[in-house]
Amino acid sequence: MIHFTITMPPKSKSLEDLVAGISDKLDSISEQLQAVKDRQDKQDAKLTHLEQHLEKYEAANAELRKENIELKRNVTTLKEKVNNLEQRNRAPCARIFDIPIAGDSSDNNNVAVQLYQKLLLPILNSATTSGLLEKIPSLNETIETAHILPGPKPNMPILCRFKSLRIKQSKREYAPRAPSRGDKQGALLYPLYTAKNCH
Repeated sequence: MIHFTITMPPKSKSLEDLVAGISDKLDSISEQLQAVKDRQDKQDAKLTHLEQHLEKYEAANAELRKENIELKRNVTTLKEKVNNLEQRNRAPCARIFDIPIAGDSSDNNNVAVQLYQKLLLPILNSATTSGLLEKIPSLNETIETAHILPGPKPNMPILCRFKSLRIKQSKREYAPRAPSRGDKQGALLYPLYTAKNCH
């Protein structure tokens, strides 16, 4: 009787080494992936932080825009008020042309006296005759101040501030006409407008 003995071949060490190598590589890849995940988590946290700050800045910017609009509205309102006050202050004033001033033109009292005598008395007479004024007012009742404005000689304009708007109204209504002055129609008295109201 013949007996056969079957001997199993020993396990290949090269296979074990291969598995161990793959396991090591997988561990390395896992560590790398974990490092990538950790970095990604940090980036996500930073991004969330930036988004939160951006939302705060956007909210603050929106509030600033509202405040800016309100400030512009207030500035416009204040400019209108200032212009109205300035125009009200200028209301009793007028520029007067074509009145030659003899003597010292830098003497405001001399300018006022000659302006009253040469221009205002005839106007006041007409205003009194028409009933606009009850009587002819005196120089001190008529002119608060008058002085020569810089301009080309010999017809440098006179800036006059009247005591009242009623006096000024009588002068505007009964002022004599000068030769044509283009768009001014030759009027001797011109209102003193602010730059905003001057058209």
